[in-house]
Amino acid sequence: MTTEKDHRHGHRERLRQRLLKAGRQAFADYELLELLLTYAIPRKDTKPIAKKLLSQFGSFAAVFDQPRERLSEIEGVGPQTCTFLFAIREFMVRYLEQEVEYAKAISSPEDIVEFVRTHLGLAPRECLMILYLNDANRLAYHNTITEGTVDRAPFYPREIPEWQREK
Repeated sequence: MTTEKDHRHGHRERLRQRLLKAGRQAFADYELLELLLTYAIPRKDTKPIAKKLLSQFGSFAAVFDQPRERLSEIEGVGPQTCTFLFAIREFMVRYLEQEVEYAKAISSPEDIVEFVRTHLGLAPRECLMILYLNDANRLAYHNTITEGTVDRAPFYPREIPEWQREK
């Protein structure tokens, strides 16, 4: 007769092995989040926490878009787990920044939206970002010029030459 404890024994290792063999496609969102949480919560069943996070915030991506304060409202998510999830998000953003900045030409408005969303997606206020492209349409320089309020980021066209000189 299999007990609940017997069934859970080795579960984390089975998740890790499945990831290594089949990649993320072999997982439901809650399973992938469950596996990730095992690194922040070493001695607790992380499946209910993963399911609660997804239920509360709606999607895998939305979990990572939450501020730490909102994450900590979920039972079982303490300061260490909040920091871990925040760090994972920051690692993902850095990866995406470098992928866009160094690898690919910006050839459409969608590419610009992707880049800006990666950099400013969670900003609590509207921001104005300036992008300079080289002759190959690769990003040569970018900077957040001004931060405004929750619904606008004012700027004056006369200031644009100043921004170029600052570069």
